[in-house]
Amino acid sequence: MRALTGFCYLLHFTEPYQHAAHYLGFTTDLASRLADHAHGQGARLTQVVKAAGIGWTLTRVWPEVTRFDERRLKNQHGAARFCPACGARPRKPAIPEQVRTALPAWVFMNTSGGPGFSLTRVCTRCGKERGLIWGERWREGWVCFACIDGGGSDWLDSMALPSAEARAQYATVFGGALCTA
Repeated sequence: MRALTGFCYLLHFTEPYQHAAHYLGFTTDLASRLADHAHGQGARLTQVVKAAGIGWTLTRVWPEVTRFDERRLKNQHGAARFCPACGARPRKPAIPEQVRTALPAWVFMNTSGGPGFSLTRVCTRCGKERGLIWGERWREGWVCFACIDGGGSDWLDSMALPSAEARAQYATVFGGALCTA
């Protein structure tokens, strides 16, 4: 019997969530699975990362692999060794051209650090990459709330709600309103 083949993919988080900085997964329909992650309906780790306002970027795809290959990669522990955003240099393109052309355009928009999907922007004042809902568009560009308030960035973890403009940006990415309840 032949094993089911699909894609292994690596998501790089813009900032670590507790101990996790990456998510490695397997799917037979990559575009659909990335949409699940973006809507907070994917793996539990990507759900909590989204809830924490942390963005992610699709940094690597292995086409025509099996679940056995996914398990082999996960058992090696340390996805940073495979991640181009963390300095890995794959021999083949990190996202093969046939995979890149098959993915919808939304996967590659809103990216601040290379080809991939990310719900982040780089602050024009401090230069730090923040989740898209943790800032506002000003005349000089996108500015994070830490720079707007002039304080440190520790308070971002306990921030109540994003601004109306940030919620509107979020809605245009996902085609729906951000829940504020």
